[in-house]
Amino acid sequence: MANKSIHMLTIRRILQLKSSGFSSRNIARSCKLSRTPVDAYLSRIAACYKSIPELLALDDPLLATRLHPITLEQSSDPCYEEFMALVPQMLKELDHPKVTRMVLWEEYIQDHPDGYKKSQFYEYLDRHLKVKNVTMHLEHVPGDAMYFDFAGDTLSFVDTQTGELIRCQVFVALFPYSSYTYVEACPCCKTGKMLRLLSFEANAPSPGPR
Repeated sequence: MANKSIHMLTIRRILQLKSSGFSSRNIARSCKLSRTPVDAYLSRIAACYKSIPELLALDDPLLATRLHPITLEQSSDPCYEEFMALVPQMLKELDHPKVTRMVLWEEYIQDHPDGYKKSQFYEYLDRHLKVKNVTMHLEHVPGDAMYFDFAGDTLSFVDTQTGELIRCQVFVALFPYSSYTYVEACPCCKTGKMLRLLSFEANAPSPGPR
């Protein structure tokens, strides 16, 4: 457990509690962790030669680098420094919906034929993705909110009567409490019109028995 990485939100919580004077036992209890990983991180924090406010001011990737120092094996690996220099740009590219880890690795290995094989490339990249993709648990009230947007690429279909190519957007609405989802491809990409349609359908009387 001592060598297991902890989520960055938890690490920031450890820093905040330590700054407030909490003991490692109380920090472990508050974060729902055992003493072993908490003591390990507190030792790393003490070895950083930076104050806790200075550490908390760092963004997540830099804080992770401070508290997860590279291993001796990595420090002697000539590929590691090259890979680390590419990480910020790769993380930006992954925000594009059509860019995958496979695409990035193929581009990487083409420019660095002696670089990491796919499995090791994925492993190192995933470590940074875990730091970047911080999540937070949110409590939702039934019927309180609805999320909506147009998603993905524009689709198209052919009108069989006129032969016209009709382009349409994919409208998605989600109730976060139940995860109930409504999806419709529509030629009109005006959110207001779709919301009025949803409101009409939601309030329409149900058909009687037939």
